[in-house]
Amino acid sequence: MLVSCLVSGHLEKLGKKFGKHKEEIEEWVNGVGERIEQKITDTYKQMGCVAAIECYSMLLGEYSVVLTNSRKLVVKLGCQTCTYRKWQMTGLPCCHALVVIAKANLWVYDFVHPMYKVDTQRRIHNQVIHPMETHDMTIVDGRTGRVVGGDELDDDYSHYILPPCNREQFGRPHQSAESPKHKVQHPADVPNVVKLET
Repeated sequence: MLVSCLVSGHLEKLGKKFGKHKEEIEEWVNGVGERIEQKITDTYKQMGCVAAIECYSMLLGEYSVVLTNSRKLVVKLGCQTCTYRKWQMTGLPCCHALVVIAKANLWVYDFVHPMYKVDTQRRIHNQVIHPMETHDMTIVDGRTGRVVGGDELDDDYSHYILPPCNREQFGRPHQSAESPKHKVQHPADVPNVVKLET
C-alpha cells in the first residue's frame, strides 16, 4: 500500500472524527460534555466525607472544610483551589469544593476549567487540518529548505520543512553485535586447566 493512500485514509478518519465531535458539542447540556457531567455526578456521591464547613472570608471565597476523620482542608473558590489538590490536577471541583459550592448556592459549572467547556472545544475543532506534503505535491529545495510548488496551500502554512529535533541519547551507548569490545566465552568453550602441585 502506498504511503500517500495511508496518509489520505488517516486524514479522512481524522476529519470524520472532528466532524462527529463538532455535532456532539452542539448537544452538550450545561456547557460541558457527557463524560465531565458523569465525573461531577460521581464526585457528588463522595460528599459524605465532609463533616463541617466554616467560612474564613466570604469576599475571597475561603472556606475551611472539616472531614469525618478530623482532617481540615482549605477551599478557595476565587482561586479554584483546594488543599486536597485534586481540583488543581484535574480542573474539576473535588468533593470538598462541591460541598462549599452547594452551600454558597453557586453553579458548579462556573468552577469547571475552561478546557472542558463548549467555547474552547468549538475553537479547537474550528481549525483547518493542512494537507501533508507528499512526493507528488511539491518538492523541497535542498539549498534553501523551502517547499517549492505549494501554490495550492494557504498563506498561513509554513513553507519551510525543518529537520527533526534529535535529542541526545542518555545512558550506556549501544554496542553492535559484530564488534564487541570483549568477548565473553561460554563455560563449555573454556579449556579445563589442571594445576599440578609440586
